[in-house]
Amino acid sequence: MANDDPRTPNSIVCWAWYPVAIAWTARTRAQQRNLPIAIRQRPSTGRTKSIDMPDWSQPVYSFAPTPAPERPRRTVMRDRATGLRLAGADPANPIDAEVSFDGTNVTDAAPINILLVRLHDKEWAGLSPDKDGEPVTLNVANWSGQPLGLPGSAVLHEWRCLPKSAIHPWTDYPSLTSEIVRWIARTADPDGVNLIGMLVPQEVGLGIGIQVADLTKSQWPAHLWPLIQPSARAEHLTIPGLDLGWDSLHRGYRVGSR
Repeated sequence: MANDDPRTPNSIVCWAWYPVAIAWTARTRAQQRNLPIAIRQRPSTGRTKSIDMPDWSQPVYSFAPTPAPERPRRTVMRDRATGLRLAGADPANPIDAEVSFDGTNVTDAAPINILLVRLHDKEWAGLSPDKDGEPVTLNVANWSGQPLGLPGSAVLHEWRCLPKSAIHPWTDYPSLTSEIVRWIARTADPDGVNLIGMLVPQEVGLGIGIQVADLTKSQWPAHLWPLIQPSARAEHLTIPGLDLGWDSLHRGYRVGSR
């Protein structure tokens, strides 16, 4: 490039849905165990705060796992009853269209786990942090190509760590990522149906993939299907055909040291 400054290192810029960010770094690291990957903060015009030009003197991070902090952060964990309505289902057949938590139309199958990771206070599927405890119904379009047992009874588990200002400081990203990975690993059903939504910076998604690549099969759920909102105006969430479970993220896995 004509305007490339040779005094600064080259970088790959990633703007993608968080499932793509997680899958890209996880599969890349799983296939090339000793490939050095370092993440730097990139410009952003996201929903929390615009970062027009990051400080290029900031450190880059490998997002290697960090131990649990001696002084825990101000994290909040919430569970709430959740109904799932399949977008496009026949409203004349409520058993097929929706399952609620009032005891009606609930099957004997194990509840579907919905995990939500929140690093800012913006709404996710109409949910904001100030609406804790209220029952909620999610409209979901399943494009995964798998039945996933939907609709079914569900429990929404939320892990939340809100910043003191608009965004978390860049120096906190690696440790926040490690906390998120540990929470997902212990909260998800190892062999059940897990859906996950995230309100996280792009760099955290890339870091999650790096860390998951180093986990064993017993340390990460077999299946973890992302929930994304196709657009700001969309009235439903979509499950794409990208599984973030262990087998999917470790395609082409090669044994070896980092």
